[in-house]
Amino acid sequence: MERGKPSQTAISAALFRAIHLHLFAGPTIHRDTFALRLSGIGGEDELRGFAEQVERSRFPLRRASAYFAARHRFSEERLRAAVDRGTKQVIILGAGLDSFALRHPQVPKDVLFVEIDHPDSQHWKRARLAALGLDTPGVRYVPIDFASQDLERELASAGVDRTKPTFVAWLGVTQYITQEAVLETLSLVARYAGGSEVVFDVILPFDVQPPDEREMSRMSAEVSAARGEPWVSHFVPDELGGRLGALGYHRVEWVTPEAASAYYEGQPTGIRPLGAWRLVAATV
Repeated sequence: MERGKPSQTAISAALFRAIHLHLFAGPTIHRDTFALRLSGIGGEDELRGFAEQVERSRFPLRRASAYFAARHRFSEERLRAAVDRGTKQVIILGAGLDSFALRHPQVPKDVLFVEIDHPDSQHWKRARLAALGLDTPGVRYVPIDFASQDLERELASAGVDRTKPTFVAWLGVTQYITQEAVLETLSLVARYAGGSEVVFDVILPFDVQPPDEREMSRMSAEVSAARGEPWVSHFVPDELGGRLGALGYHRVEWVTPEAASAYYEGQPTGIRPLGAWRLVAATV
């Protein structure tokens, strides 16, 4: 990230969700109705221009946008299910331009709802909310610079009680930090009360990715690196699954392309789930 500016990859993720909703015909996988406005882009015409620019690079924009939509849909379904079970603490870790609290305002009123992000990104998001006249009562915004602040300590300061079941959404982060840092964060969640759950995603090593997805990943990694946000970590599901078990997770559910296919019903040919970018839900 460039100092003093928000994460450009977080903005891009919101743009991809907006592209899926506003520009492509066919069944909508996930309706992030605030992504376009939060992104700071000037409406659908400018969004279309951005999409055309990306497509000129031969990047499979529609397939990537479907993935970002499915990723949020899966995470939010798990979040709602956790709250329905009685979970009273929700943490959106690396929140970016997440809009769940805007679309489901009752949830932050009923549970402790904490958004964690880098100070620059979080300041920019909150400025966007203010500029749009949007409010998120009940959300506790906690800015954390992971280079100098301790996540566990800051969560406790925000009122998060590790003795209570907690749901954690952690999307689009693991490739940007070291494997050690990924496992430290997962270890922290594993020390929360039984029934706690984390939903996150990983990117497989390039050499085990399907050829078409490998090129998509290569292009994404190059763009991220040019923005100062290089990919540094990749995971193999079987190996990470073993580590999750050792940390104390009793149930680990990988969202394989087959498992994700239900989200893609009715999508045009070629718009299919990714195998290289993989979602997982792990429960303590």
